[in-house]
Amino acid sequence: MKLPDFLLLGSICILYGIAVYYIIKKVNVYLVKKNNKIIERIENINNNYKSLFYTLDTDYEFEFECNSLQKYKNNNNNNSIFNYLSNIISNNQSYWQNLINLLNQNKILYQKYKTNIFLTKEKYSGLGYKKNKYIFLSKKNYLKIEDFLCKRTTIDLPIKINIKIVIFYVSPAGRNKYFTDYNGDEKTVIDVLKYLDEKANYEQTKEYQRLILTPKKRYEILKRDNFKCQICGRTQADGVKLEVDHIIPISKGGKTVEENLRTLCHDCNIGKSDKLE
Repeated sequence: MKLPDFLLLGSICILYGIAVYYIIKKVNVYLVKKNNKIIERIENINNNYKSLFYTLDTDYEFEFECNSLQKYKNNNNNNSIFNYLSNIISNNQSYWQNLINLLNQNKILYQKYKTNIFLTKEKYSGLGYKKNKYIFLSKKNYLKIEDFLCKRTTIDLPIKINIKIVIFYVSPAGRNKYFTDYNGDEKTVIDVLKYLDEKANYEQTKEYQRLILTPKKRYEILKRDNFKCQICGRTQADGVKLEVDHIIPISKGGKTVEENLRTLCHDCNIGKSDKLE
């Protein structure tokens, strides 16, 4: 036999051997699945749990576009990205809080599910092996196939949130592009929700309500009221000092909002003190 013919025959034999190997492997996988009680029990567990898991969106991507290179540089840091995400979440805070609640319920349920799978595998692993049922399949390889089928049958539930924020700047001509990716997860969302709750609580304090009555806000109220005391009608031309008053005092739960603010002269304001009218 010439060398080329020998090489051709050898190649055919190798290919034939590989084909036979994969056919036998596929047949054994089929037989293991057919005769294996673990797979059947896992499928039953799946049917019991599937309807209990919440279907959730877990992947989110946001773009933070900057209108100048300087703004990109100033905001390309963790604090700015956190504040940007806080603004997004604050627009629909109840949605994100509900998402975290349902995700936690899924995690608890998934842990119970995985425990059931583990106990089932511990109890029934290898019991379906009988040498004469399979083609040249050892107990060791049977267990490998069984483990492969168990992993393939087990539900892989997404129990994490993936957040991607891309901050970028593109020059007017489009020749220069700058971008950075920031990644977060459910812990990031929890941190933002905690921050928003603390912020909301602080905004209810007397300290904050006094702080936001800025000189600009005072002027806007004075101008709205035509620089005139809303009780006695006097103005600065009458020699009185005009002040901005909280109709419902801060000490009584009043807020620094336009409808709770009015112009009073110093005398009327002193006379009113912190009484409710």
